Amino acid sequence: MAEATFSASRLAAARRVATEARRGMPQLQGPHRTSRENDNFMSEFMGASRLHYIGSWKDRYQRILETMPPPPPLVQLAPGRTRVIAHIDMDCFFASVAVAGRPELEGLPVAVAWSDGNAEIASANYAARAFGVRNGMWGSQAKELCPSLITMPYEFERYEEIAEVMYRAVFAVTPHVMGVSVDECYADLSALGSPEATAATLRETIRTQTGCVASIGIGPNRLLARVATKRAKPDGLHALHSVAEGRTLLTDESVRELPGVGYHIAQKLEAIGVRTCGELRAADAGRIRDALGPKVSATLRGYADATDNRQWEARPTRKSIGAQSSWGVRFATAEEAESFGRQLGEEVGSRLAAHGYRGKHLTLKLWRAMEGAESTGPRKGSMGHGMCDHISRSITLPSATNDKALIAREVTKMLREVSIEPSKLRGMGVSVGTLSSAAAGSGAGGGSGSSRALPARVAAAPPATKFSPEKVPAWYKGVSGKAPAEAPASKPRSGDLGQMMARMTKETGGIRPSKRVRTDEPQTAEPPTRRLGKANGCEEVADEGAQMLIQFGRDLGLSSLMFAAHDSDLTSGLDPERVTAWLGACDRVEQQCQK
Repeated sequence: MAEATFSASRLAAARRVATEARRGMPQLQGPHRTSRENDNFMSEFMGASRLHYIGSWKDRYQRILETMPPPPPLVQLAPGRTRVIAHIDMDCFFASVAVAGRPELEGLPVAVAWSDGNAEIASANYAARAFGVRNGMWGSQAKELCPSLITMPYEFERYEEIAEVMYRAVFAVTPHVMGVSVDECYADLSALGSPEATAATLRETIRTQTGCVASIGIGPNRLLARVATKRAKPDGLHALHSVAEGRTLLTDESVRELPGVGYHIAQKLEAIGVRTCGELRAADAGRIRDALGPKVSATLRGYADATDNRQWEARPTRKSIGAQSSWGVRFATAEEAESFGRQLGEEVGSRLAAHGYRGKHLTLKLWRAMEGAESTGPRKGSMGHGMCDHISRSITLPSATNDKALIAREVTKMLREVSIEPSKLRGMGVSVGTLSSAAAGSGAGGGSGSSRALPARVAAAPPATKFSPEKVPAWYKGVSGKAPAEAPASKPRSGDLGQMMARMTKETGGIRPSKRVRTDEPQTAEPPTRRLGKANGCEEVADEGAQMLIQFGRDLGLSSLMFAAHDSDLTSGLDPERVTAWLGACDRVEQQCQK
């Protein structure tokens, strides 16, 4: 594409848009200051960091999930059928958002970076890529390749708004959605009609509602859906209809296309002559096992064979909450380093409390400049961390907590024990794992203490609309026969139905007969619900009502139903509204049995 394509007036108008976008961002005004020079470094970093925004996306995604009814079980496939998984990936997301709603930027090469100078390019649209501009490239190099490049700043609030619109568009198609990142997700389309037609309609919906483009790949598993997306880009749709088709396609692909294969694993495989998925399939299993270990080798050989057995996690469990910074971190004294560590500890404590968690496993991660690399070596500008050794220390706290003051004190102790020369520190991170739910109004040891507010962009504000049983999509009504209603106050279970419910386990996922039901007949001869119904003279209710009851509980996402006896230990981690709805359904079925 020739530079003459863009008139001077167009470029001038586009650059005015970029300048105006930067003017409203205080973190871009004036020179960058390190943690040593800036008393407000922590809050400004959390408000301006691209990596921090991407890492905290889980918090925002969780708030979207809270407005959605829990998904029903995945559809059971008939013999011989395979799943239909779609991978939805927004094209050049940050750059696309920068252009959306700004006609001055349409058709021009646009990139996103913090400055118009020598900053790292985070995203480049296809017009910029035509000139050779790529993500991760320095801004100065990008300008040499494309002098007409328009560099827009990060706009985190716009990313969040458009990402939510995209996710809600996918949820409107199917309840089975698995979020991956701010601009990427999977959706199970197995229960729907033509996958290609569904995906084409979804792409158009996203384009219309956001002004941005999504490419979609379809395959029989998540691995092949992602492989298909690579062939769909840019702005397209591609489907792989069978594992065999995917296996053929993977043969000549680099092993780096497989999930979990990064630089180090790729180097180990290359050392034994394995570069492609076809070579990995053909290689001696023992050699691969010796190079990677039994677990990793078995998983990667399965991937190379187009097999993906990863579980579908529509509601992933949060494993840890943390905060870190490895940009602009500079200290002259131990006191400065400890002050920074305390701020990180307080930040993590505030996040734990904001999201309703406590944690017991505390980890401190440090970036220490390599010998001779304190002022040399590759780094992200003058503020980057350069070449570093990574050091981590972990402790187990006496009890789970979200007390920010306590976490800050422990971080300070750990810093003193590690005893690294402050001038060599280039980054610091704090995380808390082994999470459990923090009950409201908890007693000593678990409170968050007085805390400063989190930055508005990451604070756990309650969703505008919580899930209401009156506001459910058609697919939910189709699963349970009707929309769930608000339930009256629940009461402890009693009688045969209570015994039946108390015997439900997540291992069986069903019902074990109560004491009044004969157990000497084969389990496969007659469903336990029918036997229970016969014993109570309400066979029809047992068949329809009790099975609906079980299904309803599963629809609510409750993997274990043993909380029917109101055991507080079993109910403490569950949403009270969902528990109430379940127990209300139990009451209704029990009343029918009594009639």
